[in-house]
Amino acid sequence: MPRKKPKRGSVALGFVVTVGVLSLFTFVLLESSANNRAVTVVQIPSNIPAYSGLLQRYAPSDSLPVRFDNLTAIRAINQSVIANQQFFELDEPSVSIGTLAVDSRLTIGLTVPNDTVTIATLDPAAFANLTAALEGASSVIPTEKIANMTAYAAAGTQSNETQAYWLTLVPSDRALVYSPGANDALQALQHVIGVYRGTVASILTDTEVDRMLYAVNGTEGHLALGIQNFAGSVQTGQATVISVDSAQSSVVFTYVVRFTDANQAAAQVAAVQAAYISAHQFFRYDELVKAVEVQPISQLKVGVGLVG
Repeated sequence: MPRKKPKRGSVALGFVVTVGVLSLFTFVLLESSANNRAVTVVQIPSNIPAYSGLLQRYAPSDSLPVRFDNLTAIRAINQSVIANQQFFELDEPSVSIGTLAVDSRLTIGLTVPNDTVTIATLDPAAFANLTAALEGASSVIPTEKIANMTAYAAAGTQSNETQAYWLTLVPSDRALVYSPGANDALQALQHVIGVYRGTVASILTDTEVDRMLYAVNGTEGHLALGIQNFAGSVQTGQATVISVDSAQSSVVFTYVVRFTDANQAAAQVAAVQAAYISAHQFFRYDELVKAVEVQPISQLKVGVGLVG
């Protein structure tokens, strides 16, 4: 017996029901996603705490990228995140510093001059050895005075190639401050040391930067902290702060994007959510939008790499 063809009405009805079910399912998913990615609005207080640390003492107000790593705290969580290898090496005087001797590192990118400066705080033994080596070689390598401090021109090895440096030491921080290169390197070193001496404005005198740091609980206690004074992953933003923190058996990545004003920040929430798709919490602090991402502690190396 031949099968009866279904009536056109029943086919149309089935299609409508199917589309309706799919639409309802899509709506529920979208609503669920929207609820999970809701934005909490926070008011920044009129009086923000005064922040300090290495950023306050060394990073000038015209820095572009600023990257800080607390190597001691990172190693305490997972020693494999930072490879045990040479960190800094000089040929004349002959001296080398391994990563295990470095407590923390701050790297500052400048536009004028176009150079980078690194501030590495060292353990007491490494700092004492470096101090003795440089003072002993001061009669055979070029030196310059930066106020009451001595800057040394020395050659080192980087990636198996000879690299010229200008460098100085800051005993109060047990810090090695160095910049690769020649004339530009000396100017960069002088600029950063000017912040330490109080003759150059610190990046933390910038209220806009302080407001961003407020959203990540300031400058202290982070495993890593980065300031990008330019548009980052969110192209409509003006600057981004990235912090990496530990929380029990997890690592927390926080991204704070600054916009021109509160209205633009509200309009660009979706852009922040799209840029940081793995984040599960979002906050708006006036002109700032913050995304918070929680990952397993095994992702700590990834987080440190995000800062730089």
